[in-house]
Amino acid sequence: GKEGVASLAQGIVHWQPPPGVAEALAKAASEPDTHSYGADEGIAPLVEALREKLRAENRIDGAGVMVTAGANQAYSNVVV
Repeated sequence: GKEGVASLAQGIVHWQPPPGVAEALAKAASEPDTHSYGADEGIAPLVEALREKLRAENRIDGAGVMVTAGANQAYSNVVV
Protein backbone atom coordinates (compact mmCIF):
# COMPACT_ATOMS: atom_id res chain seq x y z
CA GLY A 1 0.00 0.00 0.00
CA LYS A 2 0.86 3.64 0.14
CA GLU A 3 3.30 4.93 2.71
CA GLY A 4 1.57 6.43 5.73
CA VAL A 5 -1.80 4.83 4.93
CA ALA A 6 -3.12 2.08 7.17
CA SER A 7 -4.88 -0.73 5.35
CA LEU A 8 -8.24 -1.71 6.80
CA ALA A 9 -8.53 -4.68 4.44
CA GLN A 10 -9.03 -8.21 5.68
CA GLY A 11 -5.88 -9.47 7.36
CA ILE A 12 -3.82 -12.17 5.75
CA VAL A 13 -1.45 -13.89 8.15
CA HIS A 14 2.09 -14.52 6.93
CA TRP A 15 3.55 -16.08 10.07
CA GLN A 16 3.24 -19.23 12.14
CA PRO A 17 1.18 -19.34 15.36
CA PRO A 18 3.06 -19.07 18.65
CA PRO A 19 4.65 -22.23 20.09
CA GLY A 20 2.18 -24.49 21.84
CA VAL A 21 -0.87 -23.44 19.82
CA ALA A 22 -1.00 -26.68 17.78
CA GLU A 23 -0.77 -28.76 20.97
CA ALA A 24 -3.47 -26.69 22.71
CA LEU A 25 -5.70 -27.03 19.65
CA ALA A 26 -5.28 -30.80 19.59
CA LYS A 27 -6.07 -30.99 23.31
CA ALA A 28 -9.17 -28.81 22.93
CA ALA A 29 -10.37 -30.90 19.97
CA SER A 30 -10.38 -34.01 22.17
CA GLU A 31 -12.58 -32.43 24.89
CA PRO A 32 -16.35 -33.08 24.59
CA ASP A 33 -17.34 -29.50 25.53
CA THR A 34 -15.50 -28.23 22.45
CA HIS A 35 -18.13 -29.83 20.21
CA SER A 36 -21.31 -28.51 21.79
CA TYR A 37 -23.23 -25.27 21.72
CA GLY A 38 -22.49 -22.80 24.47
CA ALA A 39 -24.82 -20.53 26.36
CA ASP A 40 -26.55 -17.91 24.18
CA GLU A 41 -25.13 -15.07 26.24
CA GLY A 42 -21.57 -16.45 26.10
CA ILE A 43 -19.19 -18.35 28.33
CA ALA A 44 -20.04 -17.33 31.89
CA PRO A 45 -16.47 -16.67 33.14
CA LEU A 46 -15.75 -14.50 30.06
CA VAL A 47 -19.00 -12.55 30.46
CA GLU A 48 -18.19 -11.95 34.13
CA ALA A 49 -14.61 -10.91 33.33
CA LEU A 50 -15.91 -8.37 30.81
CA ARG A 51 -18.42 -7.02 33.36
CA GLU A 52 -15.61 -6.63 35.88
CA LYS A 53 -13.40 -4.90 33.29
CA LEU A 54 -16.20 -2.46 32.46
CA ARG A 55 -16.74 -1.77 36.16
CA ALA A 56 -13.07 -1.41 37.12
CA GLU A 57 -11.65 0.35 34.07
CA ASN A 58 -14.62 2.17 32.55
CA ARG A 59 -16.76 2.85 35.65
CA ILE A 60 -19.75 1.15 34.02
CA ASP A 61 -21.64 -0.90 36.60
CA GLY A 62 -24.53 -3.26 35.92
CA ALA A 63 -23.99 -3.39 32.15
CA GLY A 64 -25.63 -6.14 30.16
CA VAL A 65 -22.86 -8.14 28.49
CA MET A 66 -23.29 -10.73 25.76
CA VAL A 67 -20.48 -12.54 23.94
CA THR A 68 -21.52 -14.02 20.59
CA ALA A 69 -19.92 -15.75 17.64
CA GLY A 70 -21.04 -12.92 15.37
CA ALA A 71 -23.60 -10.27 14.53
CA ASN A 72 -26.28 -12.73 13.41
CA GLN A 73 -26.23 -14.53 16.75
CA ALA A 74 -26.29 -11.23 18.66
CA TYR A 75 -29.24 -10.00 16.60
CA SER A 76 -31.12 -13.26 17.17
CA ASN A 77 -30.40 -13.15 20.92
CA VAL A 78 -31.75 -9.61 21.17
CA VAL A 79 -34.84 -10.12 18.98
CA VAL A 80 -35.88 -13.58 20.16
